[in-house]
Amino acid sequence: MEQPARLQDRLYHDWMLPEETRSIRAEVRQFVDAEVLPVAGDLNTVQESTDAFPRALFKRMAEMQLFAVPFSSAESGRGLRYPLCASTVVMEELAYASDGLATIFDDHCVLPGVALLHGAEETRQRYLTRLIDGTAVACMAITEPDAGSDLRAETVTTRAELRGDHYVLNGHKRFITNAPVGDFMTTLCVLDGALSMVVGVFLAIGQWDLKRLLAYHSISQIGYVILGIGLGTPLGIMGGLFHLLNHSFFKSLLFLDSGAIEYATGTRDLREMGGLRSKMPVTSTTTLIASLSIAGIPPFNGFWSKLLIILAAVEAERYGYAFWAVLASILTLASFMKVMRYAFFGPLRAQWERVKEAPIFMQVSVSAFACLCVLGGLLLLPDIREPFLGLASNVLMRGTEYVQIMITEAR
Repeated sequence: MEQPARLQDRLYHDWMLPEETRSIRAEVRQFVDAEVLPVAGDLNTVQESTDAFPRALFKRMAEMQLFAVPFSSAESGRGLRYPLCASTVVMEELAYASDGLATIFDDHCVLPGVALLHGAEETRQRYLTRLIDGTAVACMAITEPDAGSDLRAETVTTRAELRGDHYVLNGHKRFITNAPVGDFMTTLCVLDGALSMVVGVFLAIGQWDLKRLLAYHSISQIGYVILGIGLGTPLGIMGGLFHLLNHSFFKSLLFLDSGAIEYATGTRDLREMGGLRSKMPVTSTTTLIASLSIAGIPPFNGFWSKLLIILAAVEAERYGYAFWAVLASILTLASFMKVMRYAFFGPLRAQWERVKEAPIFMQVSVSAFACLCVLGGLLLLPDIREPFLGLASNVLMRGTEYVQIMITEAR
């Protein structure tokens, strides 16, 4: 079967890389094509065990001095001028055929090697040479019960047990193995969230069509959700999910109220309205509640979820995003002050003298949503938060485990 083209060959050329790095790439690619690809299927599907470790390929990598790539000649390494660049290329080429083999390279020499370089001289002399020539197999594990790459104790169950003259590692640990990609995607999420917040609210302010105004505010409010989740912190994720729920409350209420106005007047143009408060008191009151909720005014539900997101941004030292979140909330308030001013306040126009309140079932619906907007902040009470928002946040925080469960169930 013909192998698909390597991603790096489709995206860029190596002309910007140093000559030594291009030479390393050619060397590793020849090894991968000749020796790794023919057994890649077995490497990528075999169940993890001691016997499944690819010792033959590991030995060949040692013979090719691939484990010496990250190190200087003083440490018996290759002494490359750009060792980090070369190490990245080695992992890139290995990962084309087997991400497991690339991880072996990383866990054997890159991560432990850097740790040893900064260790005691005795430890470095004892282990580094054996690591480079492949006579010993290095590995890494989290052994402290309260440590971990994502700083959450509940994801760490690995223990190192001393048995005779060696240690046995038992348990599991969820590592964030795609940290560079994950960091980029997090940045992309928070940037997209901030842009959605600000651009959406600016577009909304200039609208006179009530439903179009609400649609642009949906873009802005979902920006808060993306920002909170994109921060990747427990507080940010909880705030994002909470705001998603709150948005479903106050935005549903706003659209129902806009429908009631259009039902009664036959128009969605704010410039043609005015003074409807006296004729539609229930719609006016519930619209005011929804407007204060979406603008983040306490004690309504939107205030609490926006507060969590802003605090999460401050906690993550993303002060600029916290500022944009506050600014978007202020502009949202200005936009809905315009809605209230043109739709409900001011003198009643003669053409609306015979306007009546919305039908009773519509009044019941908007009143129910208004109650949710008023009482929504109670979801943050500890007894309610943990079994509700807490569980939902944990699903996202432990997303890889969820995916693994679903794949297992699918099989």
